[in-house]
Amino acid sequence: LGLLLLLEEMIKLLQPLAMGRLIRYFRFDKPLSMQEAYMALIALSLVSVLIPLIHHPYFYELQKKGLELKVAACGMIMQKGLQLSSSALHKTTVGHIVTLMSTDVAKFDMMFIFVHYLWLSPLILVSYTVMLWREIGFSSVVGFGALIVLVPIQGYFSRMMGRCRFVF
Repeated sequence: LGLLLLLEEMIKLLQPLAMGRLIRYFRFDKPLSMQEAYMALIALSLVSVLIPLIHHPYFYELQKKGLELKVAACGMIMQKGLQLSSSALHKTTVGHIVTLMSTDVAKFDMMFIFVHYLWLSPLILVSYTVMLWREIGFSSVVGFGALIVLVPIQGYFSRMMGRCRFVF
């Protein structure tokens, strides 16, 4: 499934390239031939059709796997709840079990959807930086550096907001 996402992201990378070629057709200083413009238009159309054809089966399969894991986790929680002794039942509230089965287990769905971006995001970032380097030069590296600096800062603020949520 990760390879489907990689293929989708590679096709998404072609979209701005095809659009750039199509826009060059309308420029006065370096116009493209009519045939090159049609090729760019066909490429742009194909990309627009292929992205949903790849994305939706990928997303469906990940949703299905996440739901299977969610059902398995709920089953394990239920089985463990049935095996608890009476003294342990007095220590565990119904609200805690409901929270485990609803909000905590629901995070499995999100994990399956976004887990492939852990390895794919650096590749995407480098690909777009190289593409931007070809178009605008050194400024793209500055933007890439800003993203690298901002990721840990965003992580810090996210943890801080998580702590504030429990306080208030």
